[in-house]
Amino acid sequence: MYTKILIPLDGSKTAEKILPYARFLASGLEIPTELLGVIDIAEMASHVAAEKAHYLNGMVEESVRSSFEYLRGVATTFPSGNVKCNVEIGAAAEVVIERVKRIRQCL
Repeated sequence: MYTKILIPLDGSKTAEKILPYARFLASGLEIPTELLGVIDIAEMASHVAAEKAHYLNGMVEESVRSSFEYLRGVATTFPSGNVKCNVEIGAAAEVVIERVKRIRQCL
């Protein structure tokens, strides 16, 4: 049946609305959970002035670190310890689709 729960989170309250249901399913089905954060460099760069572009790498590193810390905090709210946190770089929709493909290949 189900072998893993993948939960993409962006830190928004809207995305977090899924968490009570995910906790319930993860606990009831006793399956591993993966929390996924995505850093979209193209989106980030579109909000940076050209003269500040040299700061982009540092901004990306900080975003990855911050996202990972956020996901680890969310992971502590799950009843089982079987929660993995990942942060990837790319367009959110594409990253989530590719992550699902990789999970399916491991089955």
